[in-house]
Amino acid sequence: MVFIFMKLRQSTYKIQDVLKLFEDRTNEEYGIMLFPFLLVPINWLLEARKWQLLINPIQQITLKQALQGVLVGLSLGFITPHSLGDYAGRIGLLEHTKRIQGIGSLMISRVAGLLPTLIFGAFGLWYMPQVMRTPLPNFYQFWTAVCGVFILLILIFHKFLLKKAKQDLKKWYSFISIIEQIPKSTIYQVAFLAFFRYLIFLMQLFSILYIFTHSFSVLDLLGGCTWIFLAKSILPTFNFLSDLGIRETAALAYFSAYPQESLPIVLSCFLIWIINILIPSMVGGSLIWNLKIKLWK
Repeated sequence: MVFIFMKLRQSTYKIQDVLKLFEDRTNEEYGIMLFPFLLVPINWLLEARKWQLLINPIQQITLKQALQGVLVGLSLGFITPHSLGDYAGRIGLLEHTKRIQGIGSLMISRVAGLLPTLIFGAFGLWYMPQVMRTPLPNFYQFWTAVCGVFILLILIFHKFLLKKAKQDLKKWYSFISIIEQIPKSTIYQVAFLAFFRYLIFLMQLFSILYIFTHSFSVLDLLGGCTWIFLAKSILPTFNFLSDLGIRETAALAYFSAYPQESLPIVLSCFLIWIINILIPSMVGGSLIWNLKIKLWK
């Protein structure tokens, strides 16, 4: 956030400059701007379905209940460090005796979501040297690919790894024992939904950047988008306000090699944060008291 503030301050932007960016858009571009908003319900329905698939072996829930848990978790995670609220919101909807296993389901969900980020992020890392016109050490690209393959192997051989976990990590078994109850077909479905959801994120950011910037090729934008998502996932953060500022900082670092002003880049990432995080968090916040989550039980 400090980096972004200093970058914008150096450029002496004013609120009028932000308004002018919107005023300069054509009717066609405003139509394109609606596209990311239309994808929001699909995005969170996919996440809800993913959560439902992973939690059903523990406790049968409907898609509506899964969606409520996801949105409440997003809302609580918005104001808590390290996504602790996300755990509380989702697990709080389960019966008290099943909440420990629910943590294991959420861990699987996180791993599945990280897989496409690493795989597509490898393209961003590969393309970044072309943007910066400077060589990037090959081991960055190599280890990104290795991490993606490693996570894929975990998804495939999860039952074998679980047996090893029983022997070597008995104290953690209560959290990860859920893996044993999840069919391999369900793991594949979850992985597919995670890839589909990543593509939605990609289309949203790509379309907004396309609207506000006109100096980038399709490959430039794809490389930038995949790099932004990778940086957000692997950089250590406090996670307050759902990592507001991480996307913007990563975008500025990537697109700094272009003769492009900073404001449209920051504004594009900020709009994505509003669309995908702030608005759904407000919806989730309205559900907290209605669902009467009693984490103290």
